Amino acid sequence: MLGALDVFAEAGIDRASVPVVERHINDPRNNVDAARQLLEANPELTAVLCSTDTMAFGVLEYARGKGLSVPGDLSVTGFDGIEPALAMGLSTVIQPNKEKGLNAGRMLASLLDDETAAKRVLLETTYNEGATIAAPRA
Repeated sequence: MLGALDVFAEAGIDRASVPVVERHINDPRNNVDAARQLLEANPELTAVLCSTDTMAFGVLEYARGKGLSVPGDLSVTGFDGIEPALAMGLSTVIQPNKEKGLNAGRMLASLLDDETAAKRVLLETTYNEGATIAAPRA
C-alpha cells in the first residue's frame, strides 16, 4: 500500500485524504466487511485499490449486494494475478509467484551458508487490464 500512496503523493494527492482500510486476515467474510467499512464511510469513492485479488473479490461481492455497477459506479483492482481473478476479468497486477519463491529460497539458503544475501530483489510484474476499471463517474 505504501507504494500506491507514494504514487498518489507524486500526483499531488495528499496521503491523508486517501481512505485506507487494513485487514490482516484475508478471508472472504473479512474482505466483504472491509469493503463495507470503506464504502459506507466514503460513499463518494469511484475506485478501490486492493492489495490482493481475494480482497478485490470482497469489494466486488459487496458492490454487487449494494447494486453498484463495476466498473460503471466503482472501479476495482487487485494484486496477485491468481487464476480465478484472471478468469473473471479482474483488473490486476500479476506477480511472478514462482520466481518470487525461488528468490526467497535462494536468499534463505545463502544465509544458511553464511553468505551475504541480497537484501532486496526487484521482480517484474505485468498488468492484466481486465474489465473492472473505467473512467470515474461524473
